[in-house]
Amino acid sequence: SQFKRDYYEPGLLAKLLGYDPGSLREVSRLSETELVRHPDIEVEHAPDANDPVLRFTVNNRGGGIGAVSVLINGKEHTADARPPGSDARAPSMNIALDLTGNPLLLPDKDNRIEFVTTPADGSLSSRGGAITVARNASPLSGVRAQPPTIWTVAVGVSDYAGDKIDLGFAHTDAESFAAAMRLAGSGLAPERVNVTLLNGHPVAATRETLRQSLKDIAAKASSSDILVLYLAGHGVSHGGSDANYHYLLQDATSLDISDPELRERVSISSEELTALINAIPALKQVLIMDTCASGQLISDLVGSRGGGSGARIRALDTLKDRTGMFVLAGSAADAESYEATPYGQGLLTFSLLRGMQGDALKDDGAVDVDTLFHYAKEQVPHLARGLGGIQQPRTMEPQAGSFPIGLLSREDRAKIVVASPKPIVIASMFQDEERIRDHLGLGARLDESLRDAAATRGSSFVFSSIQFHPSAYAMAGRYQIDGDTISVTVVISRGSANAGRFS
Repeated sequence: SQFKRDYYEPGLLAKLLGYDPGSLREVSRLSETELVRHPDIEVEHAPDANDPVLRFTVNNRGGGIGAVSVLINGKEHTADARPPGSDARAPSMNIALDLTGNPLLLPDKDNRIEFVTTPADGSLSSRGGAITVARNASPLSGVRAQPPTIWTVAVGVSDYAGDKIDLGFAHTDAESFAAAMRLAGSGLAPERVNVTLLNGHPVAATRETLRQSLKDIAAKASSSDILVLYLAGHGVSHGGSDANYHYLLQDATSLDISDPELRERVSISSEELTALINAIPALKQVLIMDTCASGQLISDLVGSRGGGSGARIRALDTLKDRTGMFVLAGSAADAESYEATPYGQGLLTFSLLRGMQGDALKDDGAVDVDTLFHYAKEQVPHLARGLGGIQQPRTMEPQAGSFPIGLLSREDRAKIVVASPKPIVIASMFQDEERIRDHLGLGARLDESLRDAAATRGSSFVFSSIQFHPSAYAMAGRYQIDGDTISVTVVISRGSANAGRFS
């Protein structure tokens, strides 16, 4: 973990054995790496009810003094506590942090304060030293603890600007998850449930509405609260082997966010999410990402040094480390595989909702984060078998233990809506008998009509633009043009079997 910044490579063994075609980022050989000694910490004063200032000294042990991170109860209080203008070559550095009324401190429990140091070049972090401030010695020892509030922000984008990257059901997935959290939260914290839905119906899912929603929570939340952030739609990596993960909001027109001004306007990065989440004092936090991204396009954008899923996972893992969040990421390889499900619903979201119906609940009906996440992690590959392109969901768990985010009675479980399987219809294929190509664009027009019909509420089928699915229906045919008359012969297939024919 001390070398994580430079050497962590998700899926390393699969890449080395050739099972994963992803490229490896360039790193220096360990035998050529100078093991620079990281600074150590001496705590002069732990905060208490009489003096809430944390005072400590950072000692240079030969490698200089790089960033000094301070975490309170597993969540980053400051990424770098060094005073402005500090000399990284100084033999030592005195730091004082006033923790008066700090929202990360728990008034009724022991509080853990952790220090992570790095040398000037940032190459090797310390293992993390910590002190514990006893509850009766805390600056907040006289403050009464409040019952928790459950804050949920559910974001789903299907209708992007233009029509090139539109999705079918990310917006309804967010709506379904928000409704489930409203039920579950009310069981655990009656009258202390706050759910924000950003999916365009009616509140827009823009960068600004998401930022403002998180800022509003930061202004009201306390350390005893619970935050659940759910994101559905497109996600891409940008920035090479040390890429940031970017969630695209509704103003995006394509997956290409290489232009910095465009990226700032239409997406929110994992780095920015980290800052916004760290401003929220709730110590129990959950991030769920049911997204799709074009693996090939990501590779093209970030270049040959790697990126893609490995960079995406590194970015989310860093977010987990700095915020203390439980993270569940279920990215599909692309939009086609994301939507090629018989449920008209993302497989990750479907699994979460089905788990909340009862399959992943504790005996008392509690919605435990760890139990729910592992249930979804097992279910998605099983449901995706034969669809192609769906990735194994990943869970990232902080050192802190699991916790419940809701409580569901039998009556409330029955109110959680889980989609029933529907027939899948996939891309059509037509040819002119004479030209042996579809110069009229008949297949594209039919697919557009099918997509529109499938997107209506109550539709009896799901449409996906993939080319093959073992149990999906597809239409193919040939046509002849005679003046103003077009004669078309259409063959309907299901998988590799014929299912019908008409002219």
